[in-house]
Amino acid sequence: IAALRAAREVGVVTVGFTGTAPGAAVMRPLCDHLLAAPSDDTPLIQQIHITAAHAICEIVERNLFKK
Repeated sequence: IAALRAAREVGVVTVGFTGTAPGAAVMRPLCDHLLAAPSDDTPLIQQIHITAAHAICEIVERNLFKK
């Protein structure tokens, strides 16, 4: 949360990954983009985040290194 606040102060675009725990409500106003997995089960949240991270990496690589 401290890092998100510091990033916000200097104008850095922020991306947050969370679940439905109370932390999501704290993160929401500090993130430009927030992936809140619809669960409070940590292993499930982690699986959703891993899948999303792989998809994001694929999109970034495709845009940076077009074949």
